[in-house]
Amino acid sequence: MMADEPPPGPARTVAPAAALGPHGDSMPAPERHCRQNIDAMVAFRMLTFPVPPLPLVSNQGEDARDATASSWDLLASAMRCQMLCPAEAALDAQQRTAAAKALVMKSMFERTVAVWEQRNTGALADAAALEQCYTVWQDCFRQYFAFFPGSADLRFRPLGDVDIGSIVHAQTRLFLRNQASTVVDDGGVLTDITAKAGPTRTYPQLLQRYAEELHAQAQEELYFPDFP
Repeated sequence: MMADEPPPGPARTVAPAAALGPHGDSMPAPERHCRQNIDAMVAFRMLTFPVPPLPLVSNQGEDARDATASSWDLLASAMRCQMLCPAEAALDAQQRTAAAKALVMKSMFERTVAVWEQRNTGALADAAALEQCYTVWQDCFRQYFAFFPGSADLRFRPLGDVDIGSIVHAQTRLFLRNQASTVVDDGGVLTDITAKAGPTRTYPQLLQRYAEELHAQAQEELYFPDFP
């Protein structure tokens, strides 16, 4: 060290990005751990959410340009927000809400099966049946999302607007794999829901695979996991 150089000061440390608060300050450890736990709970709940990812109409950037968002991403954010700032509610009110959510999911299952039964009996063509199922899933997602903060006035893009390799397409393939790990028969055997769900399959083809699987579950009396 040269004589005219000042002595070195203490080492300057920078908090990792995950440890920074919203304003760049260090996030307290309890809050950091709380957020990590919430992220894990949200990921677990999304793992078994039975409505497939849907393409939402959205705006992006300062110029509000037309864009497509994922219903899964929106729901995960809403779940996270609700867990971070839970509303005060009596136990019986929480139980009523959980029961109402379960009814939405039960309706989704029954309505999808009914539509696909018409397709199998020849009353509906494949394309018409899938469009009706798509409408059912949109309706049920809106009903379920109404239990969370935010507007339930959600608008979805047509089936054909989802490109192969897009976020919604990728999430739908993941969705089918997730369902394969949660839908089992009485003997604990996994259903083959991931068949015909390769990366080159179109979004409508993936959704048709799911509709077929729900109908097959109903015929074989496989149980479908409740989603609170």
